[in-house]
Amino acid sequence: MAEEELIESPAERSWFALHIRTNKEYCVSRVLSQKGYTTYLPELTEHRNYGNRRKRFRVPCFRGYSFCKLDWTQRLNVLQTPHVYRIVGKGMVPEPIPESELKAVRTLINSGLPLESCVYPRIGERIRIGRGPLAGIDGVLIDIKGSQRVVVSITLLQRSLSAEIALADLHIERNVTLTYATD
Repeated sequence: MAEEELIESPAERSWFALHIRTNKEYCVSRVLSQKGYTTYLPELTEHRNYGNRRKRFRVPCFRGYSFCKLDWTQRLNVLQTPHVYRIVGKGMVPEPIPESELKAVRTLINSGLPLESCVYPRIGERIRIGRGPLAGIDGVLIDIKGSQRVVVSITLLQRSLSAEIALADLHIERNVTLTYATD
């Protein structure tokens, strides 16, 4: 859908996650774009087997969610859009999505690396990738079946993406401890 450059302007508009009826993400993003809002619906390529054939499909990274840049005082127009349940937050208070998290998701998607959705990590410390196609991304390092992966998360949604990385590409900052999770 509309993938506008993520430019921060905290005085007026911020990025918010919208909880949307599942399978209506594209429809809602299109309607909001037509209303003049900047939307971002990150996508993954998913492979599905049909008998002896294998097909590829583009699907939303975070099913049931999309991102919209809006002025908080004008939120009613977004909430009245069909299939939008709510603006995501903690409790009843919507919270903006940090710009750095959306930039990390965009970088991960544009990297060309094979991606997959994964559960939100509950353990592990944050790391920064120092070189390679994902340089500059902050994430959580985990170990899944002997393969080192970086997990980039949208904290508020508790949803994540993961990609396999080379350990040599990691930059460990001072006061950062790495903990490995096993599946």
